[in-house]
Amino acid sequence: MIDLGVPNFTFDELTLCKHGGRMQARARALAQEPATLAALTCLAILLQHIRDQLDAPIIVYPAFRYAVEVDGKWYGHDVSAQGRSQGSTTYRPKSQHTRGEAADCRVPGRDLDDVWTWIADECCHPFGQVINERRGGSHWLHVSIPGTSILDGRWIEGECLSYVHPNYATLRNAADVRSRWS
Repeated sequence: MIDLGVPNFTFDELTLCKHGGRMQARARALAQEPATLAALTCLAILLQHIRDQLDAPIIVYPAFRYAVEVDGKWYGHDVSAQGRSQGSTTYRPKSQHTRGEAADCRVPGRDLDDVWTWIADECCHPFGQVINERRGGSHWLHVSIPGTSILDGRWIEGECLSYVHPNYATLRNAADVRSRWS
């Protein structure tokens, strides 16, 4: 058992793959690579801080979602999560989930809009992004540690976005958010 150093989030929970079987085993093996394990540990610390401050459990759906390329074709949990079929040639990694830097989560018994607002306005622990996301009847928060964007290489820290509004509206000034952390 890999210990992430926090009481309420386990390696197994953060590497859970809804597909199970071989994909689950592959996810857990890849998550043990040093850079991914370090990211998952930082993510567990961030989630633990949020949990402690809210005094409420957090359910993760999922954190680490792997993607591997073999002979120009992509396979893995993130490939499916991005709406592509296994063996896709059009998939491109774009999520911090593929590096163990992000988790999609819910807080039972709490309004996620209120939790998003608390993280955006009051959380004193550094984070990369908090995104308030809704699709269909589902609602969740994407929470990530600070890190480099896979898409454009920029540093992501203190971004507060909402998919509830069109086009991932930025709803807080990242510099103002970051100023709380010094």
